[in-house]
Amino acid sequence: MIAQRMPTETNDAVNLIVSLLVRYPEITSVRSNPVDETIRLTFAFTTAFASDQARRIADEVIDYLEAFHDVSRSAPTVLGTNCDVDQGASFLHVDRDLKTITKDEISMVVSLLTERFGALLVTNPVPEESNEEDVSEQEEMVNVAIDSMRDNGAQKSLVGFREERRVLIYFTKAAKKKKAAKK
Repeated sequence: MIAQRMPTETNDAVNLIVSLLVRYPEITSVRSNPVDETIRLTFAFTTAFASDQARRIADEVIDYLEAFHDVSRSAPTVLGTNCDVDQGASFLHVDRDLKTITKDEISMVVSLLTERFGALLVTNPVPEESNEEDVSEQEEMVNVAIDSMRDNGAQKSLVGFREERRVLIYFTKAAKKKKAAKK
């Protein structure tokens, strides 16, 4: 008899990051932060936006997310965006709490950015052998991974990103919650 290994919290976090990066080739990196139970999705663009344009992009994504949560009647505890501009590239960061984030919400953000920015949004090439059945399986994997992260929590901070057609995952030092300043 083969002993079945119980999934650990680290495996759950790794599965979530891999599932998101495989299902959504538009996501450049995913960072989990167990201290404040958040996840950061990062999208890359092939152009350096002007600072006012970067601010408008971050605000537009927030507006869409707030509308999504109004319609779905959910109340996220963490909902934030910011857009960093570097030489020749821009990076949009979407911060969300793990308790309320959903696959549908992630899909909406990806669709918004794909429609709005087209070829400016960096997208990993999709494997040629990919089909609709694969997409359905990937979506189910995302749902299962999100649920297991909610149920089991995580103790280690991870970051995952793409390098060519591979997904790489690294452990990072989790930032500790700041203690309240004494008066």
